[in-house]
Amino acid sequence: MSKFIYSCPYCGEIVHKAFSICTCCHSEIIPIKSKYDYDYYKKKSFEECGNQSKWSDYIEEEVKQNPLFDKEKAILNTPEHNFGRYTNNTTNNTQSKNVPKCPTCGSTKISKISGMKRAAHGLTFGLFSKTARSQFECKKCGYKW
Repeated sequence: MSKFIYSCPYCGEIVHKAFSICTCCHSEIIPIKSKYDYDYYKKKSFEECGNQSKWSDYIEEEVKQNPLFDKEKAILNTPEHNFGRYTNNTTNNTQSKNVPKCPTCGSTKISKISGMKRAAHGLTFGLFSKTARSQFECKKCGYKW
């Protein structure tokens, strides 16, 4: 059975094929199926690089060719998701590049939701609570992610 890879057409994040909202850029999506199966990319990486660790580079090339791909949405990725990997931004201005922004309004006025607040909302409202499932909150628009 072939195992294909699905990604968000806007930011390129690898997602489950049943997702309707991207976990990275929070866009409403229909995931895009890769041209080839996972084994093809692993084999190609091994043949060209001597190991299988570069398999995702070939998928990234496909993602960048998608007409829906948006560099700005790819840049919004957080460090724990290795965001911004699809851009060839070689500027030395690391200060402005590393400033986290709200994915909805672009504001830099964000705060981390404390573990106590997340736990309290989780106990009060259950796991369906947006606060319990989120790590950050925008102080401008109130969006949580």
